[in-house]
Amino acid sequence: MATIDLLTELETSGTCLSAQHGQYTGGHLAHINALITQVNANTTALAGASNPFNYVGTIAAAADFPASPDEGDTYLVTADVIDNDATKTNTGENFLAKSFITWSESAWQDGDGQETGIVSVSSTPYTVAEGVHTVLVDTATIAGPSVVNLPALTAARKGRSITVIDAGSGATTYPIAVTPDGADEIDNVGAAKSIDTNDGALRVTTEGTEWFTGPSEASLVAHAATTDNAHGRVREAVAGIDMVTPAANAGTLPGTAGQAFVPSALVFHCTAGASLNGDVTVSLGTTPGGAELMAAAPLTGLDTAEETFRVALTGVFPAIAGNATFDVSVTIGDTGGGATGTMIAYLEGDLV
Repeated sequence: MATIDLLTELETSGTCLSAQHGQYTGGHLAHINALITQVNANTTALAGASNPFNYVGTIAAAADFPASPDEGDTYLVTADVIDNDATKTNTGENFLAKSFITWSESAWQDGDGQETGIVSVSSTPYTVAEGVHTVLVDTATIAGPSVVNLPALTAARKGRSITVIDAGSGATTYPIAVTPDGADEIDNVGAAKSIDTNDGALRVTTEGTEWFTGPSEASLVAHAATTDNAHGRVREAVAGIDMVTPAANAGTLPGTAGQAFVPSALVFHCTAGASLNGDVTVSLGTTPGGAELMAAAPLTGLDTAEETFRVALTGVFPAIAGNATFDVSVTIGDTGGGATGTMIAYLEGDLV
């Protein structure tokens, strides 16, 4: 980019804007020449600068981060990376490939240039792309089982969350398998999680080495024993329910008198099973053996430890006190011939 002498250029072009031809003399001419000198200096500086607009370059590894960036320096991240090189900025922040990051005071600001956000899926399988945080599965159009493959886990993915939703209201008939990549796990299990209720959803979050549902059903059961308000949802768990021999199993809600309880779901988690065929019929009530909250409902396929069955509770319920007793009743035991089989049941809802 060449510098210019504006007065010379104008003189040559035939104008009269010069010290010899026109009215710009003395102080006026000095100001104009000073302005031209500054423009020329800035032009020269920009021409010699490798990145005149604060775009500095690319980052693909921790060592690529700068040690002392200037305010506004911007980089393109070309691979999942953690800023954890002790000789560099070393903020500990995680960034995904194709993000633009800008230095601001003492941290990087992530512009996430590849933020695709929400995607709609009408064919299967689908692998979650970079930047996608919500997957809407059109189960009605697919009209068959769907598979949503999670991306491979790396330490740089710490904090990433992905939500998969049945947008076609057909998951009861056409379930969605949310599948971890390779040896990756969801809730400590190397197997897919299934969305098998209409309009159901599953949200997973990672700390870099494993996916967790938010939170895992198994951890909610354990947490319910130590807090009255586990994540605002779980109110009581009943453990050691015999899946083979019909019986009523009572649990006491941990609320207080004067509060009302609004149930939303009943979850069954198989803890042990041998030679079960996975068929058991249960009911839920506010009286022993009662069905005020859920009529006798068959559970199928609950025959292996760590398997979970979730039943959404809908309809009109009787008034339920926050500290009431509820009963989970096994009305028909498993007929697979197994001698033992146990599960935990816990009730989700809210105190109002």
